[in-house]
Amino acid sequence: MGQIDLDFGDSITGLLVDCENDSFYVGATLRLTPDEGVVVEVPYVLDGEVQNFARVRKWFENREIPSALVLLTTNGAIGLYENRWRSYNEAFGYSVASIGRFCPSYSVLGVTLRGSLESLAVGEIASWIDGLNVWSPVYALSENPIMDERGCAESLEIKTGSNQIATWSQGGARMELRTTWEGRSTQDGYKQRIFVDGNVSLVSKFESGAKAAADHLYEHQKFKNFMTFIFGRQLSFRRHCLRDENVSARFVSGSDVTHISSVEFVSADTVREKVEPIPDMKGLRYPIASLGEIGVEGLERWANLYDEWERFILPSANVLGRKGGIVEDSIISTCMSIEAAASKLESVEGEECVGARRGQRNVPIAVCVYRCLTVLDIKWPDQIESVEGLSRAIAAVYNSIKHASRGSFPDGVKVRVVSKINEMIVRLLAVYVAGAGDVVFPRYRQSMELLSIAQVLSAYDCHIRDDGSWDIGVI
Repeated sequence: MGQIDLDFGDSITGLLVDCENDSFYVGATLRLTPDEGVVVEVPYVLDGEVQNFARVRKWFENREIPSALVLLTTNGAIGLYENRWRSYNEAFGYSVASIGRFCPSYSVLGVTLRGSLESLAVGEIASWIDGLNVWSPVYALSENPIMDERGCAESLEIKTGSNQIATWSQGGARMELRTTWEGRSTQDGYKQRIFVDGNVSLVSKFESGAKAAADHLYEHQKFKNFMTFIFGRQLSFRRHCLRDENVSARFVSGSDVTHISSVEFVSADTVREKVEPIPDMKGLRYPIASLGEIGVEGLERWANLYDEWERFILPSANVLGRKGGIVEDSIISTCMSIEAAASKLESVEGEECVGARRGQRNVPIAVCVYRCLTVLDIKWPDQIESVEGLSRAIAAVYNSIKHASRGSFPDGVKVRVVSKINEMIVRLLAVYVAGAGDVVFPRYRQSMELLSIAQVLSAYDCHIRDDGSWDIGVI
């Protein structure tokens, strides 16, 4: 009994049990793959007289996999929920086996939930996300070396803590940031080791009671996308755990084990993110705003406006800081976000200078950029002469990429510069959506806060003029 470790490439064999009929057992193998997540393979034969195999065959031929199944393994049970048909391969002939495959939406490691379920509904879910430990002002671990009279370290005191950092409401759920820690020790014939890991988790608990795991993770995704804007790079879910009064593990005698605090599970929607490398500290060094600047009010506002601003959020959240991505794709996606944001903003004074007309149905991209830049009202590096010129320059590059009628693709230097500027614009707009602009933007009215943009402009020795034209290689 106990929770089960599962990593990519692992394969676990066991007995598959239908939660609707505990007397039904059939062999199966579970694998965790980078492409498909958890895949369960079930062998069966085509002999219609074998009742167990006849039922399995119907699962795959009719594409009707039971919603809740349990895989009994030597290390405990794995609950498989919201199962989806994947494929089957029937082999005819004597002494050959057919194989059916399905993919669970959620795989609960080491325990099951009492009762049959059409969906995985639980009281509480916790997620661990890249960057959250860095963004948090509170840490789970602290260390204190004890010095002797000579100033030498005599002993080391390590303190762990699981403390609430922040809490807010969104989407009917109570959200919480909490420090977490885990410890383990090893010993061999030579030495003893103690490992202590500290982290920060995001926890959701719905006020109405148990909710579908998908509802919990949707609220978590809102937060993760906001952190993508904060750090300007792709971030991954690394782990999920659930807590619920219906979680059950059993002794061999069949009696339930109570007081199971937290159980890890694998989600088909997020498991592929674990393949991505964990970001190094250098890549997380410059968040656009701190948690203290955003505040719980900002987190709540972001989440409550998420659906309304989805057309702004999603295009950029999927390209910011993506390694190996095409730069032109980044410009297309961030300009989509800028257009969506501008549709939510009121007209601003002076936008006629970039082509705004009264009663326009389709607002030009230059106007959208100008409107967003005016709302942000930050100080751009000296190489950018005006907001009007920057708006025209971004629009020209975007239209040259998007429209074949514009001829050749724009110059590579222009593409790289506009990509960097656009990323900064959408990240600052995310802060605006969270309602924290008055706190954060004054810092960005000092040119040093946009040093990274200034460095890109200096590296290519380029200036953007008032009319949107570029001087490259001219000081």
